[in-house]
Amino acid sequence: MWKQTKWELTKGEDTFEVLDDIFERALAGEMGAVAELTVLGGTATILDSYIVRGARFEGGRRPRGNDVQ
Repeated sequence: MWKQTKWELTKGEDTFEVLDDIFERALAGEMGAVAELTVLGGTATILDSYIVRGARFEGGRRPRGNDVQ
């Protein structure tokens, strides 16, 4: 039940070190690290969809009506 686990984002200077630390703790069964990975994964997915949408549609907005391809 990680939703009931108190957790906070891990801080650090080196992105890869921070992610490796979170991943290792999650593999060791630390529920706070599992929650953190879930939040980070969801955030990455949202940002990725904005990037893809912006690249695919002019101005980041999908055409409406008959203009949809």
